Amino acid sequence: MNNEVKNLLLLIGSPKGDKSTSNSLGQYILDNINKDTFKTDKIFIPGELTKEKAKNELITRVNDADLIILSYPLYVDTPPAVVIKAFEFIEDNLEIRPRKFIAIGNCGYPKASTIKDSQQICKNFAEQTGMDWLGGLSLGKGAIIMGKPLEKSGFMVNKVKKALNLTINALVKNEKIPKTADEMMKLPIPDWLYVFMVNNIMRYRAIKNGAYGKYKNNPYS
Repeated sequence: MNNEVKNLLLLIGSPKGDKSTSNSLGQYILDNINKDTFKTDKIFIPGELTKEKAKNELITRVNDADLIILSYPLYVDTPPAVVIKAFEFIEDNLEIRPRKFIAIGNCGYPKASTIKDSQQICKNFAEQTGMDWLGGLSLGKGAIIMGKPLEKSGFMVNKVKKALNLTINALVKNEKIPKTADEMMKLPIPDWLYVFMVNNIMRYRAIKNGAYGKYKNNPYS
């Protein structure tokens, strides 16, 4: 049995940084994974990968990692542009050696199934860079979390935490993410109620920013 401590790198692919649901999900893993098994690190994917300092920092920490966890939001039907650019840069500069990769996607849509295509993009990236794809998790209705730590989010995230705990156990055992973890990755709120809540949040933000009455404008009319 290999008891060597491995390097785990969490990549946050949300432009919202530490205020994002992506950070909430990824940070839960860092906070709860066995520190005798993994030495943890985290980096927010920079918005500008044209700067040498940002590129060097990213690739140095990726090259040092034995396990990479990407936590990202869904933008339309793909990971954000900063994630795609990071994929391209990493692929061109990665030191090839044994390395594992998982992805945790979240979206504001009611159905987590909308994340399916973006997970395939992540899997393709892992395979093209010689990483061992351990699987992914998908969470719909991510706006409910709104960047709050899961430990402070109440009963609503109990199943999400259980799914992440199953994932943590699999990572410690050097196993793929079990299908039951992805199936458990849900928030217990009906779709209709979630849509009602999100619509009211959007109205509130429109009023707060002086844009109420304009958010329904049709740019093509």
